[in-house]
Amino acid sequence: MASDFDRAVSEWSDFTVWRFVTNAHPGPVAAAFIIKFQKAHAPASSRPISPVIWVPTDLWSKVIRDLPARDLADVFPGVPRAENVELADLLPLLDSLGNTPATTDEVGASIRPVPASKMRFNKLPSSARFEFNEGRLTAPRIDQWFDDQADPGLRDQQGEKFRCIYTQQRESTDIPSEILERIYTALGGSDFRMDSKRANAVYAVTAYFFDSCHIFEEPPADYDSEQALAATD
Repeated sequence: MASDFDRAVSEWSDFTVWRFVTNAHPGPVAAAFIIKFQKAHAPASSRPISPVIWVPTDLWSKVIRDLPARDLADVFPGVPRAENVELADLLPLLDSLGNTPATTDEVGASIRPVPASKMRFNKLPSSARFEFNEGRLTAPRIDQWFDDQADPGLRDQQGEKFRCIYTQQRESTDIPSEILERIYTALGGSDFRMDSKRANAVYAVTAYFFDSCHIFEEPPADYDSEQALAATD
């Protein structure tokens, strides 16, 4: 923190707020530095500066989410998901799911299977069911992540954005597996399967919004799932 601040001062001489972004919880050494910093740069000092510590979600929600796609492409050249900045608020969730190992309860959990009727009605491939079942183990963790966010409406907002992406893709192709793949890519980028943790996180979030009926269609009350299965055999 000290070296970063010294560099900031050498590069910019007129800032009044110094934001330090970290994914680590500040310990006693960092706390001691902040106290020393506050004394040295108090409002009555010759160089008043307010220190602020941001976690990654602050960076995404307070800076990156408001950048236009063109600027994001300059900052992250060649990153496919930069084209889908409407889902930028969910990138910290993907990181959280990918960086936190599965708990014993999750590994041994008996999960409710993906509704076969909805999968068949939307003509989704069996591979998608396996991907969704793998991802749905972390559904309680996703619930908790949304509950911990400052914006209580974030869950519904992201669900509507998922719905918009699904609707857009359905208008451009009538192949269900292609629609699902484009949704995966909109969330995790075209190379998301190169990292198994990232892939599982993408499956988890997609399954979460699939279950909440934000993407794909609910079958009508008189839909016979078994009859539909027999018709495809």
